[in-house]
Amino acid sequence: MRILITDLTRMAQGYICVAGIDVETGRRVRPVIGERLPANLVSTRGGPFDVRRVVDLGECRPEGVPPEVEDVRFDPATAKHVQTITGPAFFSRLQTVAMDGLAAFGPSLVPMGNNGRATPERVGLRSLVITWAKVPFRVYVSSRGTLRVRLADDLDLSVTDIRLYQDDFQTPDPVKVRWLNGQLARGGEVYLSYGLSRPFRRSADDRPHHWLQLNNIHLEVAPDWQLRWPRERYRP
Repeated sequence: MRILITDLTRMAQGYICVAGIDVETGRRVRPVIGERLPANLVSTRGGPFDVRRVVDLGECRPEGVPPEVEDVRFDPATAKHVQTITGPAFFSRLQTVAMDGLAAFGPSLVPMGNNGRATPERVGLRSLVITWAKVPFRVYVSSRGTLRVRLADDLDLSVTDIRLYQDDFQTPDPVKVRWLNGQLARGGEVYLSYGLSRPFRRSADDRPHHWLQLNNIHLEVAPDWQLRWPRERYRP
């Protein structure tokens, strides 16, 4: 299976998550290995994965359960970077798979917590949705040092786009965040890759939920943006 990488996100220290589009069928795919993916699979650490790359995963088998219906098991040893498509072609491909808003996750995704959204464990139509940004927004670093985005008065989400973090993939990079907000101010279409987290409890007496997060931000004014970018490119 060959997939075009659209989602590349940071997780706990030393781990990442990856998702993309099956280049043959157009379906959304999340490669998994039965445990968390190690961060050494990203391009800057010698691995095959980066945004805009086409990666041959080798032999895959479906392992999805709702809402994570996109999961496929693969062997990282066989995954190979075979092509990097141009920024405009990448942006055109995003347009073909984009859905009209968060309703695409299904009716189980409801407001929860402090301006968040979540769905109960093993409930939902899907866990990956790409949509276009309908209103302007800015990414910010919270008082707790976490990267977040406010997309509406009642929607404030964690941002896990690995390109906005320092080399440890844990610390938000203020230079990259300023650059991103500068690009957003230029206008142009913006596509947002949303994802649902693996289920977890926020308190001991709470049922596990999959929490909505903003995986990646894709810009018409900077369609070539990848993890492997020279530092000097990050200028508003």
